[in-house]
Amino acid sequence: MDDRLNDFAMRALAAVLTVAGIVVVLIGYLGVRNQSHVELQLPYLISGGIGGLVLLGLGALVLIQYQMRVQARRFTEMTDSLDEWKDRHELMLSKFDPRVFAGRTLDGWDALVQARTGMQHAQPGWRPGPVFLHFPAPSMGACFLLASGVLAALVQRESSGRGQHVETSLHQGVLAYTTQIWQAHEKAGAGFMTMMQKSYPPGIHQSSVYECADGDWIHAATMSGRTPTRTMEDILGLEPVDMAELFRDESRRAAHDARLREAFRTRARDSLIEEFHAAGLGAEAVAPMATAFAHPQFVANGMTVTVDDKELGVTTQVGPPVLFSRTPAEVQGGQPLPGEHSRELLTESGLAPDDIDKLFAAGIVTTGATRAAGASGDATGARP
Repeated sequence: MDDRLNDFAMRALAAVLTVAGIVVVLIGYLGVRNQSHVELQLPYLISGGIGGLVLLGLGALVLIQYQMRVQARRFTEMTDSLDEWKDRHELMLSKFDPRVFAGRTLDGWDALVQARTGMQHAQPGWRPGPVFLHFPAPSMGACFLLASGVLAALVQRESSGRGQHVETSLHQGVLAYTTQIWQAHEKAGAGFMTMMQKSYPPGIHQSSVYECADGDWIHAATMSGRTPTRTMEDILGLEPVDMAELFRDESRRAAHDARLREAFRTRARDSLIEEFHAAGLGAEAVAPMATAFAHPQFVANGMTVTVDDKELGVTTQVGPPVLFSRTPAEVQGGQPLPGEHSRELLTESGLAPDDIDKLFAAGIVTTGATRAAGASGDATGARP
């Protein structure tokens, strides 16, 4: 009731000020019109014209304030309704938390994920790694996966009436993006190479990739989202520096970078990573892509699956990149052979068994062909 009274009062005040402004302006106009000399018109112009405009402006301000109050109240009511609905029903939520796995947190900064998943170790078409990618592949891939997962959950909710949690991570996002890059690079056109030029030549971030003892490489971004307790210089046994001064003097910055690189080359990478993490600093090994499957986050999130492929045998592959709380995805088998599921698909589409047999008899669709035969054009598979 108080809100309604306040709303009514503000609307009434805005209306009164607006009408009063119009009346004052009208009186001023009539007074000016009835006087032939300027000195006699000025009082009407000042009191009627300026005074009326002030009243109109105040009326407009009161009206704007009223609209802001209404919008704020509606937003509050909407959020309260969502909270109440969430408490009563199973709400479909999307979760994007790359930092938590196996009961502990892990730095989820984009560049650190690049390092631990092999993206900085090497990329197709350029100099040997390590190389710092200039575009946020983990974030971009995770955003695509999250949107796809939410849409899939919405479609599933149409039939079940129930929502569910949808999860993905930067780690899963970078693998989705990496798969696309490496699948395309052998037959890539000019557009692909133009897009990937964002990774070369190295820019300012390339200075965060250092060589350690025994030829190992580390990405020491220092940022981790936590408050650091030590500096990189302290860990490496160097004198403290004023970063603001370094960035104002390019020669001093270059000299400091040389000292850092010399100090990194004297330290073992694994012990440095432990010290960086203990100090609240971000650091990860620039690992080969072949080692990504053994990373603790990869294992803890169940991101690998064992697939028995009809032609390749038992293989280890990347699992479903989006996790659903109620309808978990799974890899149901290896890559299908051309035409392997023709009959099942045609049956699901509503064709009668006799009509399907006619399609097979006419050679329009086939089944059971090998990939090699399908690739060479010896067999025709049904399109999915």
